Amino acid sequence: MKKIFTTLVVLASFATATNAQYKSILVYGTGSMNSYKDADDNSTMRSYFTPGIGYQFSNELTAGVNLSVASTKFTPNAGTSSATTSSFGFGPFVRYTHPFNNYFGVYGQANVSILANSANGTAVSSGVAANIQPSAYVNLKNGFALNFTFGSLAYNTEKVKGATNGSGEFDINFGQAWGVGMSKNFAAKVRK
Repeated sequence: MKKIFTTLVVLASFATATNAQYKSILVYGTGSMNSYKDADDNSTMRSYFTPGIGYQFSNELTAGVNLSVASTKFTPNAGTSSATTSSFGFGPFVRYTHPFNNYFGVYGQANVSILANSANGTAVSSGVAANIQPSAYVNLKNGFALNFTFGSLAYNTEKVKGATNGSGEFDINFGQAWGVGMSKNFAAKVRK
């Protein structure tokens, strides 16, 4: 049962978009939490949360900002102290939506985030992350939509504090990662 619950939470964590509605506000939040123990009885707890807000400039174009907060706590069985790592990211996103009809459509979202990572409360690295994520949606009712993601194209850079050189990682995972989630559009009141 725990594996099913964890799988559902991870899938829901990929929520991102809905059919763009001109002059409306898109608010979304993704989140996940999981814990597991290995064969040596060491435990790991991970949590991830990404809220975002954007303005829909047209039926196709949405732009806004999102935030990401992640934390991992590793507790060894041997009785030594646990280790905690945290990650914080903030940056803009742009989304292009193509509706097929009032119920179905596709969208692509590009994100850029400035990252800061810490271990046990001490800053250890910083970097920049960028990704493009293709998705599809099904409109439900009252501005809610069911969203499906199909992987991403991503690039991350990171430099450890005090190091001379940084590192970079390029990742293509289409067909290897997918998710399901929900989002909500709110009509914006525009002054004339």
